[in-house]
Amino acid sequence: MDENKEFRNAIHEASIFLLLDAEKGEGESLAEKFGVTGYPTYMVLNAAGETVDRWIGYGDPDSFLASLQGAVNDPSTVAEKFARYEASPNACDAEKLGDIYSAERDPEKALAMYRSADELDTESNASLTAKIFHTLAGGFFSETFSLEEITTGADAVLAIDGDDNTMNLVQVASMMGMIGGRAGQPDLSRPYLMAALEATEGTQHEGMIKARRELLLEKALHIDNDLETAVQLKRDSMPEGWKDSPDDLNNFAWWCFENKVNLEQAEKMARSATELAEPGQEKAMVLDTLAEICNELGNCGEAVALMQSALEEDPENEYFQKQLERFQDLLGQDNRT
Repeated sequence: MDENKEFRNAIHEASIFLLLDAEKGEGESLAEKFGVTGYPTYMVLNAAGETVDRWIGYGDPDSFLASLQGAVNDPSTVAEKFARYEASPNACDAEKLGDIYSAERDPEKALAMYRSADELDTESNASLTAKIFHTLAGGFFSETFSLEEITTGADAVLAIDGDDNTMNLVQVASMMGMIGGRAGQPDLSRPYLMAALEATEGTQHEGMIKARRELLLEKALHIDNDLETAVQLKRDSMPEGWKDSPDDLNNFAWWCFENKVNLEQAEKMARSATELAEPGQEKAMVLDTLAEICNELGNCGEAVALMQSALEEDPENEYFQKQLERFQDLLGQDNRT
């Protein structure tokens, strides 16, 4: 069975599918017109070019087709959906509008719709509670919502019983770990992390097993402060053949740099990655990782040289130019002290 063919046929039966690069040509102007800021963004338009639905992010084929079929079943425009909701408030329209506003990167409007849906829904809805949390959590990084609001949203997910809440618990634990780290409060994730670990104990689901490994790593690193165990768990999670892969070596080295652990070994991994990487952008990216590690180890002079090499590999990269200037400034400060 050609599943890809079936997937394509299902799309073309329901729509005319147009793939655009939002950073080139016609795609760039259309992205600006429709306010597309994240990729991939999927939009369903009617014959008049009005938006019927939109969603964002990678997902499995079944989820994509379900979203597409939902738009086919309700071809009303976003404006018509909102008018319908105002005339007769209901949980279904409120949640759909929340989804659309979320895809538009408008967390305040999305949150208002999700909360309205929650009030209108007569039954407990774990999925909706999770959407409220994710909206709050996403707003933390744009400083839209406070840490207290986000914690309240996380607690609401934690309070839901049932096996169907396990994935939500895992996602909350992961997100609260990132938020706690950004806020300088790594212990913030503790109750959510422990709840997710309890919920996934003994799981046979492949995806959950992988997620649980990540949670155990997070616990060792930020809760137990057991750096040796954290590094071992990270090493155990690497795919077969990772020592011969420049991408995998670079990812492991960058993880060590971000968490300020195992830096001497990270330097060796990054140096091995530079030897294996293809010339150009791939090698430049690894050189940037190595530069960060060398600077962290107190060798800013080599960091400057490495960024110069990175720019030779990828001369048009503005980020690498800023990195070079940053390290040059740091080196100047070192020389003045």
